Amino acid sequence: MKIAAKQLLPDRVFDDPEAAVTLVKDVLSSWNNRWLLVFDNLDNPDDLPGIVNFFPADHHGSILITNRYAGSRELGQSIELDRMEKEEGLQLLLRTTEGDTDEIDAAEEILSLLGDLPLAIEPTSRSDNFG
Repeated sequence: MKIAAKQLLPDRVFDDPEAAVTLVKDVLSSWNNRWLLVFDNLDNPDDLPGIVNFFPADHHGSILITNRYAGSRELGQSIELDRMEKEEGLQLLLRTTEGDTDEIDAAEEILSLLGDLPLAIEPTSRSDNFG
């Protein structure tokens, strides 16, 4: 939530995590426009019971939670993604299905370790500067 709070008020310093949560919830609850709040990689089942405390009261937007935990279905509509075929995973990971044999072998091993799951495979250009 600190990231979302910083996006909403870039000049404000958020030392208190609760203040950041309250700000984001209040701002999103007051908006009449559609919004999207994303909780990415919420894979720890112990985090699920408290996640609803982060949801804005007014629902003019949507909340997306990505995880690998089947128990999260209790939070709302659930969409289960299938595992990818080897060629699809190589295309996503390497941006090609052709190339050097060692590179392909290494990519196939990575895909296997990640369980061929699309959200685990997708390379990201996110910066860690959002803290």
